[in-house]
Amino acid sequence: MIINTEIPVLSETRESEGALSFFQPRQIRLVFWICALILGAAQAWSVRHAILSDGISYVEIARNYAQGNWGNAVNAYWSPLFSWLIAGILFIFRVTPYWQVATLHLVIFIAYLTSLAAFEWLLIELVQSQATNMEEHGPPQAVIYTVGYSLILFAGLSMVGMLYPSPDMVALALTLALYAMLLRIRRTGGDTASFLGFGLLCALLYLDRAAFAALILVCIGVVLIVLRLQNRALLRPALLVFGMIIVVAGPYIAAMSFKYGHFTLGEAGKLNYAWELDGAHRWVHWQGEPGDIGKPLHPTHLAVSSPKTFTFDGPIDATYGPWYDPSYWYAGVAPKIHIRNQLRAIGVNTSIILNVLLRSPVLLPVLLLALLTGFAGWLRRLLDLWPVLVPAIAGLALYTLVYVERRYVAANLVLIWMALVLSLRFERPVLRRWAPVALAIAAVLFSGVYVGTRLRGAVRDGLVDLRHGRETYWNSDFVLASRLQSLGLCPGDKVAYIGPAINAEWARLAQVRIVAEVPLMYARTASFMNNLHVDDPREIEKFFKSGPEVRQPVLDAFRSAGAKMAVTDGFFSYGMSDEWPQILSPTEDHVPRFNKDAWSQLNSRYTWLVPAQTSSCPVSLAKSQ
Repeated sequence: MIINTEIPVLSETRESEGALSFFQPRQIRLVFWICALILGAAQAWSVRHAILSDGISYVEIARNYAQGNWGNAVNAYWSPLFSWLIAGILFIFRVTPYWQVATLHLVIFIAYLTSLAAFEWLLIELVQSQATNMEEHGPPQAVIYTVGYSLILFAGLSMVGMLYPSPDMVALALTLALYAMLLRIRRTGGDTASFLGFGLLCALLYLDRAAFAALILVCIGVVLIVLRLQNRALLRPALLVFGMIIVVAGPYIAAMSFKYGHFTLGEAGKLNYAWELDGAHRWVHWQGEPGDIGKPLHPTHLAVSSPKTFTFDGPIDATYGPWYDPSYWYAGVAPKIHIRNQLRAIGVNTSIILNVLLRSPVLLPVLLLALLTGFAGWLRRLLDLWPVLVPAIAGLALYTLVYVERRYVAANLVLIWMALVLSLRFERPVLRRWAPVALAIAAVLFSGVYVGTRLRGAVRDGLVDLRHGRETYWNSDFVLASRLQSLGLCPGDKVAYIGPAINAEWARLAQVRIVAEVPLMYARTASFMNNLHVDDPREIEKFFKSGPEVRQPVLDAFRSAGAKMAVTDGFFSYGMSDEWPQILSPTEDHVPRFNKDAWSQLNSRYTWLVPAQTSSCPVSLAKSQ
């Protein structure tokens, strides 16, 4: 299978090229890749130590893979591909704890570069699929490059980004490549390499995001329909595609099904439906509510009802067991369809997708130009791209059923936006001369505002670090973990947490286990164009604002779970836990400079639940930096 790396050359003498004569495709590509590399590297470097709940689980799973602890690494909730990529770097380069989170962001950065290459391939296939009349009246080559690169930069750095530690950037690259392969099969009729490549991309996309399994089936169905319309045989392509999927993804499906005792493709879809639509306690600590979706087989233990205090020193060998493998703690959940809740979710999620779709670099200008140039013809050419529009729209529709974020649907929106642009034709001389220029300028300005304003600080800080040859912002979680070790907390010890233990990266670095918590509770706004989660600190406030008669049962529950120390977060407990010692003394010179966005680490506090340890750990975490 040979893939051309150049967009097919269009006419260089068209009248519309006159206004764009100062653009050359090679120059545009060079400028794009330089900007993409600088901006992407700056963003990745600026968030190198940033990690949240999902990322902690992915890194911990990756560490288990790298250490050969595969039985504990196989997980029915977290798809494996992202962790495999992290594990590969951890294993090959023997990454020290200080840089493990940065390894995760390095994987995301590499996936970002891969998504740019995948987009170039998709762009080639889209242009070739719209070749009819393209040379005479279609968008000039310079416009195609300029608009396309603006779209992928907007998607990669603004819609997905590298802050959130998730496999979404990998999914962006794989989805764009999958659509490109689909178009190539349509254009050429496919060959053995194409069908095997298509199957490989489907398998990798499933292993990256099991929730994409339904979209993969849609793509396979589209390929078979395309071949049928071309009067080509279906059996051999189907065997090649499904055979490759079974070979690549089958072993993991088998291992996962064996571990959990039943056939499963993954539990993420079921749990998210229960959380978002059925009223199950979101993310952790399901106790059976709301009462009609099953009975938990092994829930966390509600040790104290007010403030809510949970203990969970169960069989999951992880820093924070409830989020390392949610499928274990939610075993027994049986989601049900509630029509009212489902309709509300569809309405909210659809409004969010429409909002993102409209607030794009090209949609409104393209619709205006379509009206000026002939809407019916534009729509006809757009529908000719149905083999990729169908799965793209299906991908959007699937997310409206449960929950949607921009990073989930970025690839589908990029495909739709690019298809809208390539369906334009400019027959009138005035439009042919100036409309493409206006479209290109609009796309560049829109993407430049969104991307440039958000990355200005990242580029500045990256240049400062390069000039000084050292980090300005250090890994504050690492410093916190090192300080706790110096206080006497050692690897393998058990601790309790008052705050969002789901985000306690310091505990993973210190190699301690959180076995009890007074949690931060979570809700969802679920209003028009807004489905963000809401932090509810009321249980934390109950603990700190109550007297000893309320606090003592909580501390006793912590001790009963085996916790040696109780730790607070520095944000939701700020100002209420001042009677406890501060882990990091504000007068101590911990690091050259803390990340301003991680200031809450400075206010974390602790109390011993057993007699205070007097000796430090035999192995100092600080020495591993």
